Amino acid sequence: MKNSKKARKSRHYIFIFILGTMLILALSFQASFLRAYYAPYFQSFWPQRPYFNPIFPGSFSSPYYYPRSPQSNLNYPLSFYPNYVPTYPNYAPTNYFGFAPYSRAQQSSTPFYSSAFPASLNLIFSSYNNPISMDAYFRPDPQWRTGQEATPSPPATPGLIVGTDTGELRIGPPASLALGASYTPGIPGYVSRQLIVMFQPGVPLQERGYVLSKHNCTEIKTSSYAGFTLVATASTQSVRDTAQRVAMEPSVIYAEPNYYRHAHLTPNDPYYRYQWHLPHMYTNWAWDLTSGSGVKVALLDSGVAYRNAAPYAQAPDLAGTLIIAGWDFVNADPNPDDDAGHGTHMCGCIAQTTNNLLGVAGVAYSATVLAVKVMDSVGNVTIADEADGIYYATNNGARIINMSLGGPGVSLTEQTAVQYANGQGVSIFSSSGNAGSTVPEYPASYTECISVGAVQYDRTKPAYSNYGAELDLVAPGGNITVDQNLDGYADGILQQTHDGTNFSTFFYYFMEGTSPACALAAGVGALVLSKSTVALTPLQLRNILEGTAIDLGATGWDQTYGWGEVYAYSAVLNAP
Repeated sequence: MKNSKKARKSRHYIFIFILGTMLILALSFQASFLRAYYAPYFQSFWPQRPYFNPIFPGSFSSPYYYPRSPQSNLNYPLSFYPNYVPTYPNYAPTNYFGFAPYSRAQQSSTPFYSSAFPASLNLIFSSYNNPISMDAYFRPDPQWRTGQEATPSPPATPGLIVGTDTGELRIGPPASLALGASYTPGIPGYVSRQLIVMFQPGVPLQERGYVLSKHNCTEIKTSSYAGFTLVATASTQSVRDTAQRVAMEPSVIYAEPNYYRHAHLTPNDPYYRYQWHLPHMYTNWAWDLTSGSGVKVALLDSGVAYRNAAPYAQAPDLAGTLIIAGWDFVNADPNPDDDAGHGTHMCGCIAQTTNNLLGVAGVAYSATVLAVKVMDSVGNVTIADEADGIYYATNNGARIINMSLGGPGVSLTEQTAVQYANGQGVSIFSSSGNAGSTVPEYPASYTECISVGAVQYDRTKPAYSNYGAELDLVAPGGNITVDQNLDGYADGILQQTHDGTNFSTFFYYFMEGTSPACALAAGVGALVLSKSTVALTPLQLRNILEGTAIDLGATGWDQTYGWGEVYAYSAVLNAP
């Protein structure tokens, strides 16, 4: 009797085991057939209505996804799911289906891709109650994909788009509104929760890790150019306080916030007859002697419209300019495309293609421009990217570095990079700033940099241009609130660029600011280096530019105009 009960009990266990195995195999087969995988609990990224269901608006609104629900991407024919009966009869088995964020379901007779979201959207097939019912939810794709699920094909890469020159003249915004970047003079901004830490040479990795862990910091990267370490701080810690504590460690040389620098202009450019700033510096006379050939000018900016690669296109009036694609430190790739428009305008100031029957002219139009992207699409520059850009430009043969950017606050990382470049024989031009203030801005105010302010058509200082003890020179920066030369247009600095939104359509913008003033002065520097028969040091080039400048204001150097306005023809004549 007892053995009979044991036998029945054993058969019962065997039956449960076989049934469970069959169920697992069935579920695995279904998951495999759907090319799906199982997702764990996951807290939503969405700030509101994170699990809105476009098919069943009244369905579950749990803060978590269904646990262990098989999931599969959108964009497959309904016939691929034979067990699914659509809620809406118009979703025929031959159609494709998909969803956009917070919208109703879409269908198409051919596969489609949602461009409204940076990654493919996904469907979750619920096994909560009914394994053949479907609920739709959303989740950002790259953060959770394992590569095992079905993935819709992305849209075909658009073909190359050749840039369009509209020939249209436009007025840019005031210098104070350049690229939407704003700040208070003397109060530096910096990246939240980031520090730049410079360790002593030879400090072991274990010691570095100990120091960072001690202060609740984690390493983001170590610069292969400048040697500093970029770290993330805890959200509960003050960036400045953490910097002070880390700097006290014996193995640390210094620690500082990752300061922002900002563009000193939004771009613009017209036809040569409207480019009053060029004859203002007597470049037309200087061109009889040189056009900048053989000089490499590194442009540390938002990139340049140098190539046709959708969605970017080459600026038509840069087609004849010698441009070397350097590096994009913002996106860490070898394509320094301009997504702001600022860099393309600065490139035009320095070396716009000239004598090509199109658009406008540049100062040193035979010079080579090394494009180095350190500025993002809204005009912000981090010290970490800028410093790496300075080392990169120096190590890649630049004789001049143009930085039409800046901001308040001394940075040891930035200053060390500037000193390195200067020590390697590189002349650095930087804009003084558009705050109309005497508060020093950097990198322009470092001793090694040539700080360039702006003048308008009548050779007076416009209200926006910074001035003070650190100012070295001035150059045309324009003023779009006046028409002193009576040509019918605002007195801006005119070069070709795009509007920062459509990267393949180019206009001619009248712009103002110390940014173009700096780029124009750098172009004159390139003319001098090109004309010289000897290799000039940064100090020698500075002395030539300052000694030949058109004296403005008080005799000699003064805080409003420095040594005066850059005089291209005289500077080139004085090149040894």
